[in-house]
Amino acid sequence: MVFLCPIRRFGKLWKLGGVSMKTCNLSDFMQALTPWLDDDYIRKAYVDDNGHFVLLFTDGVKNVFHIEDCEKSQLKAILEDLKKKGVPVELSC
Repeated sequence: MVFLCPIRRFGKLWKLGGVSMKTCNLSDFMQALTPWLDDDYIRKAYVDDNGHFVLLFTDGVKNVFHIEDCEKSQLKAILEDLKKKGVPVELSC
């Protein structure tokens, strides 16, 4: 998976059971998310039990983000916005 924003914007890259988790701030996450909304590329979006934002893509890729400067209410608002744009989401947060 190639990110459409400069990789320097993301901080630490962690491996969780074979899945990469990127650390970033909310602004950089939103900028990275925008190009993926142009197509039906996102299969599902949700916030996991650890508060990480998870994107599942139609090609089987799973990206997990730890957004450092973000509260649960902001994550929920992002999910609700994605739902309005036609992206399947789980609103469990």
